[in-house]
Amino acid sequence: MDKKTAKLNNSRQVESKADFAARIGVTPGRISQLIRQGLPLDGARVNVSAALDWVAANVDRPSNAGAEGDGGLVAARIRAANALARSREFDLKAKAGLYMDRMEAIAWIRGQRAIVEGRLSALPATYAPFIAERLGVDPEHCQAALSEIVAALFDDLGDTVPPASLRELLQLAVKFTHGDDYATVEDDMPAARNA
Repeated sequence: MDKKTAKLNNSRQVESKADFAARIGVTPGRISQLIRQGLPLDGARVNVSAALDWVAANVDRPSNAGAEGDGGLVAARIRAANALARSREFDLKAKAGLYMDRMEAIAWIRGQRAIVEGRLSALPATYAPFIAERLGVDPEHCQAALSEIVAALFDDLGDTVPPASLRELLQLAVKFTHGDDYATVEDDMPAARNA
């Protein structure tokens, strides 16, 4: 065996702390911590096979899954499986139409607002003659009074503090356009906060 081959074989058996850190994908500082915890050394260098066995037995063991911190490889696999399950559940609910894209929701709310504003704006001209006839009052005065009421309503709506979340905004839009019967889309939705 020539010197070059012998050197390669030796480098596989024993290497510097920095090289071993690179081998297992940690920082040299983490290697120093592991040495204090008992990582075996061959003098000032790391015996690769002994160190790898020690790391497998002491660092990635499942017994620390219940302790604070990341919990090791087993806990990481559990977290990954849970994340995948949540992602699949979200996809199923999205396909079922239970979720709505944020921009679609905003566009829908704006459309509903325009419908409501249009109906409220038309209310005085549409209903003033009917109300005036029933009450026996002048239709122009009735229309003026209804116009003032609608204008005050628009002013009040302009002073409303925006809801804290899109969910609250959607609930308000459903309630405003369909009444209280449809407001229980989700019973746990918080009520909107007004000024």
